[in-house]
Amino acid sequence: MKLAFLTFTGKVGKSTLCNTFAYPRMQKATIIRMETINDSGLAGLAGAVKEITLKGRELGKLETELAKTKDAIVDVGASNVEAFILALNSQYESHLAVDYFVVPVKADAKAQIEMGEAMKTLQALNAMGIDASRIKVLFNRLPVDAEVAEECKALLAMHKKMPIFTLNLEAVIHESEAFSALATAKKSYLEMLSDPLNYREEMNKIPLEKEKERTEMVKLIRAQGTVKMLDREMQAAWNALFGGV
Repeated sequence: MKLAFLTFTGKVGKSTLCNTFAYPRMQKATIIRMETINDSGLAGLAGAVKEITLKGRELGKLETELAKTKDAIVDVGASNVEAFILALNSQYESHLAVDYFVVPVKADAKAQIEMGEAMKTLQALNAMGIDASRIKVLFNRLPVDAEVAEECKALLAMHKKMPIFTLNLEAVIHESEAFSALATAKKSYLEMLSDPLNYREEMNKIPLEKEKERTEMVKLIRAQGTVKMLDREMQAAWNALFGGV
């Protein structure tokens, strides 16, 4: 499966989703970063089969790389998305090189600018002739005490009027403390996700008088617990988007 993650704006967690949502479920995928400004978390995917950086306008090179692999994750940076869409529009049905286009939406009513840019992205994809079944919305960073239907009213209204994309309210990832916990524990997401140690059991082996060691272990316990919960939610969101694929 070949996925492209894109939206006209930054600050929605797109590259983080490529690293933590898509890659753990597509570990044989080629990672293609359409990026010229930020490194998009390149260092976090040392285990990737292959990772490439291209410019948004380099459609020929992108198609060549996609032709070489069965699975790919294309991370289109906000600084390159316009060039990427212009490039796709320059060649008839070039969008068919990608199976699905995923548009991350910051699921927060306060993020009106990001919501508006996501809606523009959906319209731009539709204008290329991409079928609604191949354009998927992923709700990201929903506040833990909120509902998608309340936070994303404008997007839902757009879909009711123009069903030009696939909408599934189960494709949601809540705001999480996992990343702050990982920073405190000095671990990466992928490192913690694949760590076989049970840190709670490890702490029970440390004598009570060794307070510093136990305190450090608490940081690891928290990081591991929040990552596992987040990964469980990401799996549910993945199933909502691609469960039948």
